[in-house]
Amino acid sequence: MLEAVCLLVLAIILAYPLGKYLAAIMKNGVMTIDPAFNWIEKPMYAVLGTNPKHGMNAKTYSISFALSCLVV
Repeated sequence: MLEAVCLLVLAIILAYPLGKYLAAIMKNGVMTIDPAFNWIEKPMYAVLGTNPKHGMNAKTYSISFALSCLVV
């Protein structure tokens, strides 16, 4: 019972900051934590040949989704 209460309290405490973070991601906004992840993202984009500034259309998204389902 104590574990469930602790989990509920933790979820309530983290809901607001995580919601703001996800909203900023969906708006493609700049976040203060970006530099912490850039060191790993840039080499991954280079290896995969991906341009992070270029979006996906519906066809590309569907193909990527289907391929990711096959890998997992």
